[in-house]
Amino acid sequence: MTLELAIDSPLIQSLNLMLSNTAVFTSDRSIKPYRFDVYRGALRKEGATREVSLLVGNRVMVKATGQNLKDEKLLDTYLKAMDLKKVATVVGD
Repeated sequence: MTLELAIDSPLIQSLNLMLSNTAVFTSDRSIKPYRFDVYRGALRKEGATREVSLLVGNRVMVKATGQNLKDEKLLDTYLKAMDLKKVATVVGD
């Protein structure tokens, strides 16, 4: 299980563009739109690996990755343990 935080990264712009362009999701079947609480993002499934990338405000991206998973429930558990609203507040978003 890996959790990553990206602040003011070009990755944030890339994820934002991907979320606004539904053609990306139809061209790559391993990626699906994903929503966690009020945060939107993407879920990538490759075999037993799951990766959830979420936009938290305009400056933060949170990425949770796990191997040997049947679904993304364990990732959601870790994301629930984080106070994403506080992350956005601390960053000043």
